[in-house]
Amino acid sequence: MLFRCGAGPSDTGEDARCSSSPGVSSCLSGADPMRCIAHIDMDCFYAQVEAVRLGVDCRVTPFALVQWGSFIAVNYPARARGVKRFCLSPDEVRRELPDVQMSHIATYAMGESEYCYPEAPRINTHKVSLEPYRHASRQIFAILRAEPGVVVGKAGIDEAYIDVTEAARRELAEVRAAAAGASLDPLADVMEPSTRLIEDRRAEMEAWFGARGTSLAAVFDEPMRALVRGECGAELEGSRAFCVGADDAAYAERCLLLCAASRVVHRLRQRIYAELHYDC
Repeated sequence: MLFRCGAGPSDTGEDARCSSSPGVSSCLSGADPMRCIAHIDMDCFYAQVEAVRLGVDCRVTPFALVQWGSFIAVNYPARARGVKRFCLSPDEVRRELPDVQMSHIATYAMGESEYCYPEAPRINTHKVSLEPYRHASRQIFAILRAEPGVVVGKAGIDEAYIDVTEAARRELAEVRAAAAGASLDPLADVMEPSTRLIEDRRAEMEAWFGARGTSLAAVFDEPMRALVRGECGAELEGSRAFCVGADDAAYAERCLLLCAASRVVHRLRQRIYAELHYDC
């Protein structure tokens, strides 16, 4: 997940484990520019669609999709066996890796209006059909758009950018209600446990900026604070110390919101797999 226009950690060393109480003062309830944006991208989409059609478990069975003698989509188990797009030919894979299952992409025969899966389609008599994948795409986007509090932006047939901010706010409110006023730790109490965290490379970035006579705080944190103060209005105006304190409180709240967003995204991924058997 990504967020834009949020404040960074303060000079006091706060990180993603900062906690926040229900009464924290921040501009999140008003014109806060913080948004939780998730990028949803289907795994080896065309291969998944055909694997599901054939009853193949794409999570464990090597599977690849063929078009006119070349692989155009290869699932992760097949990649682990050494199959790559536009590398080995299907005939070579059949000889050397007989456990890899394959299917040709859907095609229309000349003069026909329905796509099919002939054993040996020919490029001079058949035309590729994308309809199975468009149909699967429509099913996936229907699930995304049905989630309350989620705004969907289509990026392609198998990917989308989704704004889950409002859904995350509702999720966080439910977690807070269950906590009965207790302080929440973003990672321990709010984040979906299966979420993979990006490695913290702040020390590496600080060293890089330091070697160039500046700092991450000067390049990123302070400009972001200034942006947030301008976006949120007069309640954050005042001395620098006051602004840093207010920004830290807002940052803590954003940590919680971002972790709540991980729950929303996990729920969507689980629903897509439960209903359609597609991983993303």
